[in-house]
Amino acid sequence: MTNRTETNRTETNKQNNILLGVFIILNVVFAFIYTPWIDEAQSYMIGKYLTLDNMWYRVGVEGHTPWYWLMVKPIAVMGMPLVVVNLISIIFATFVAYLILFKSKFSLAIKLGLVFSPLLTATISITARPYSIMLALIVYITYLYKDRHKYTLNYVIALAILVQTHVFNIGFVLILCLLFMIECINKRSRNMLYLSIPLISAILLALQLAPGLGENTMVDSIMTENINTAVESQITLLIVFHFILLYIVIFILLGKGMNKNTVKAFLILWFTGMWQIFICFISDWVTNRLILFVWNFVVFAWIYRNEVNRKNKYIRLNRVFAVILVIVTVVSTIKVIESLPNNSGARDICNYILKNKEIDKDIILTNLESSVSVYPELERHGYHLWNPLTGEEDHISHWDYPKFTVSYDEVVQYAKKVYNNKESVYLLVTYTTYNEYKDKPGIEILTDEFITKDKTYIIRNEAYGIFKLNLGEV
Repeated sequence: MTNRTETNRTETNKQNNILLGVFIILNVVFAFIYTPWIDEAQSYMIGKYLTLDNMWYRVGVEGHTPWYWLMVKPIAVMGMPLVVVNLISIIFATFVAYLILFKSKFSLAIKLGLVFSPLLTATISITARPYSIMLALIVYITYLYKDRHKYTLNYVIALAILVQTHVFNIGFVLILCLLFMIECINKRSRNMLYLSIPLISAILLALQLAPGLGENTMVDSIMTENINTAVESQITLLIVFHFILLYIVIFILLGKGMNKNTVKAFLILWFTGMWQIFICFISDWVTNRLILFVWNFVVFAWIYRNEVNRKNKYIRLNRVFAVILVIVTVVSTIKVIESLPNNSGARDICNYILKNKEIDKDIILTNLESSVSVYPELERHGYHLWNPLTGEEDHISHWDYPKFTVSYDEVVQYAKKVYNNKESVYLLVTYTTYNEYKDKPGIEILTDEFITKDKTYIIRNEAYGIFKLNLGEV
């Protein structure tokens, strides 16, 4: 019997190692196909140009803490391609895949669905943002949850680091700390003293948020101009969220798995979700945040799965969920793969600029928000992107600026002042500035196909074109 068990374990480990290898290869391939977009280029440029004190200020604007940007800094300072930053995400995503494959009690079908679906592969795993780090910590904390009083130091350190990845995680950390504190009080355990570690981390986060939060014009605009849309979106999400929670409660009762541990798991799920809905409300929608929102249910299922007996009715219901997850995985994966090269128009316009040597290496910006997608690649080839409002070279997206777009008149005034010895200058035009410039005097449209073609598969604000401004005609 022992030999058979050992043989089964060896076969399972061999199978999991093969799956993990496939996961790594698949995501490396996807990373080179994928077109990074605004947020990812922003992380690269912040890492390249900002010092730690400048990064500290940006926390209130960006929502991310400086530690990820510091990880990116060596890559960006050396001028390596943005795709190298994607590899950081793959490393952490691989750790998530490892925990699911080797450490979870899910069925093989569910493991495959979690690891190879867009919940992890080709979204979280290749995005040059700290989402994969966040998820790695969340899953690691979930893995430790059952033995949290045994491995307390590991548990609280992981919680403290998670606080330092994004404000999106505060709700999850807070409810886990509160429950742990109550458990320690009931047990009269000195382990409660360890909670000082995530508390210090939370205080540090508050100090980082304070300088930039008060001047975050992006949050102000969402909370004022888009308030009705935001409220409608949140109400929809709240209704769907609570409908799913009701279904889960019925599911637990049917499986006769309700006990104090599953009540705690449900409380973690509810509190975490409500906090994340609030963060989505004040910072607008981001796809990866919503993907991370789905992982709340995986966390709940993991904790719950550890509490139920294998003969429980949950196991039979588990098969139904496995089939559903596999179907959803196949459909969504096809859609994600189709969209990988088309997340942004940055690659198209950069290739156009690099191939057309007549385009001057000094390019004037017309949009100070969404142009950042082209900065990493063009800067690597010696191009300079100029901000007409400040007269300075631009390096990061100014989401805290009161004004995102530059008018035609402002560009003409700047160009005549700075380039009075040139016959023409080149402008980077975006979707939001295209109509402002296309019919103005002196404007020659070199390319508009990236802006005017069907945008159903591309981020609208990241459609770019190059216009030539003939200064002698204005």
